[in-house]
Amino acid sequence: MKRLGKIILSALCAISTLALPASVANAAEVTDASTSETTLSLTSSEKQELLSELAQYDVSPQTADKLVANLASGQIWDSAIPGSTPVKTEKFKGGDVIRTVDTFKDGSISVSTLPDFDSIASRDGKQTRGISGCQYHASGKMRYWKNCDSTVNLIFISMGFMFNYQTKSHKSPRITSYRAYHHHIIGGSLSGFRFDRISSSKVRLSSNFDVAFRGFPVGWTCWMQVNVTGDNAWTSHN
Repeated sequence: MKRLGKIILSALCAISTLALPASVANAAEVTDASTSETTLSLTSSEKQELLSELAQYDVSPQTADKLVANLASGQIWDSAIPGSTPVKTEKFKGGDVIRTVDTFKDGSISVSTLPDFDSIASRDGKQTRGISGCQYHASGKMRYWKNCDSTVNLIFISMGFMFNYQTKSHKSPRITSYRAYHHHIIGGSLSGFRFDRISSSKVRLSSNFDVAFRGFPVGWTCWMQVNVTGDNAWTSHN
């Protein structure tokens, strides 16, 4: 089985600069910062939650304090800006899960979590359910993956959903179902969750974010997407 392709993580809730299908293109237009009074509001407990989670990924206390202060003042992190390039990428494996942590110039991070498909498939049916919850079985030329979770996490906001997909002779990948989205947000709220099938191998989860950052409008659309090709899967996002 081919190794899992690199999961590219640079931003979850910045406005997309990629060309999108007509059905979602309008949601990705960049506009001037909103003059609405809806701005990010962080309580003391929310600030502590952010600091604690950043610490879990070895972000220094000094950097974490600066990031939280910037976020509270309406300044978006580098990890959520389109086109930002990480200065460091690390992968961690365990419990049938691969986590990819990208660190950016300002010290902010993005974390992607997907099942370790190689590990799960290598058991060849000896164990049909890993800790990740992703199930695998093969029948003839067909390979099936079920109950696979994909998550993109920028610490102050995360989104993800469950999906099934299949391949034939390691080709013709198809996401056969998608469901059970989940999210977590600090300092704002998400609404209007919806799925878009971009193609047979790409499914997108979108929602509206009610907070204005400098250079971004209130109510702009956040999205994360699962992509499959052959026996590999990865996430993309705006």
